[in-house]
Amino acid sequence: MKRDHEQHVQRLYDATNVKRSVPFIVTGRVNRTFTSIPTNAARAAVLRKTDYTRFPSHAEEVIDLNHIPCTEDDPLYWQTVKQYIDDTINTLLRRVADRETHHMDIFAIAQIPALSYIGALIGDRVPVTVHQPQRGPLDKWDWPTNPATPSPTFTYTFPEGKVEELAVIFSISGVVRPEDVTRAIPGVSLATFTVTTPSTSLVDSEEVQHNFVKAWRAFQAELHQRYGRLAKLHVFPALPASLAVEMGRCVLPKVIPQIQMWDFVKGNFVPALSW
Repeated sequence: MKRDHEQHVQRLYDATNVKRSVPFIVTGRVNRTFTSIPTNAARAAVLRKTDYTRFPSHAEEVIDLNHIPCTEDDPLYWQTVKQYIDDTINTLLRRVADRETHHMDIFAIAQIPALSYIGALIGDRVPVTVHQPQRGPLDKWDWPTNPATPSPTFTYTFPEGKVEELAVIFSISGVVRPEDVTRAIPGVSLATFTVTTPSTSLVDSEEVQHNFVKAWRAFQAELHQRYGRLAKLHVFPALPASLAVEMGRCVLPKVIPQIQMWDFVKGNFVPALSW
C-alpha cells in the first residue's frame, strides 16, 4: 500500500504536458434499478488511463436521474427527464461556451435515450472522452488488458425507394427485433446498424468507440446521399452506454433535423426523448 502511494505521488511529480479535464457523471435507473458512480473512482480512472497526462482537477458536473418521481410507463416520465437534463446541464454548457473547459471525461450509466440526448446537447464543441463501464467488479472503468481482436465491424443497411421518415435499428449490445419496431410504427421504412455478434461487453477498447463513430458518420453521409434531408429519424436502440452518448454527439443536424428516441418498456417500444 505504501509503495503504491509513493508511486502515485511520483507520477504526479513526473507528469508533463498535462491537460485539465472536467469529470461529468451521469446516473439513472436501469431496469428500475438505481445506479451510482463514485466521483473518486471516476477521477482515478482518468489518471490511470491517461498515465497521468490528464488531470480531472475541475469540479465535477453531475446529472442524477435516479430520483425522477415517476417511472417509464408514466406518460410524463420522459418529459420530466428532458426538463431535468435541460435544467442541470446548463452550467456545464456555459463552462464550455466560456472556454473554461478544455476536455470532458464522461462517466455514464443511465437509460439509452437520456444518454443520447445528453450527447446531443454536448456535441463536438469540446474534446470528450466517454468512458465505458466494464462488467468486472474491480477497476470498472479501465479497459480490459486483452480486448477482442479483431475489433468488431459495424455494418448498416438502408431501404430502397423514397423515404421521408426512417427508423434505424441499433443492434449492438443486444438484438432489436424488426417486428417490435413495426408494431410501434406500422409501415415505417427500416434501416439497420449492427455487428455480427451483439454483446453487452462489445466495447472493450477505444478502437471500438472510434470505429462506431466512423461508421455512424458514414451512415449519415450515405443516408443524405440516398434520401436528402430526412423529416425525422426514429431510433430504436440496443446500445452500450458510451456508444449511446457518442451516437447523440455525432448527429449531423443538417442531415437529420429531428430525432425521436424509443424505449423498450414491458415488451413494447414507447416514444422517449426527441430533439
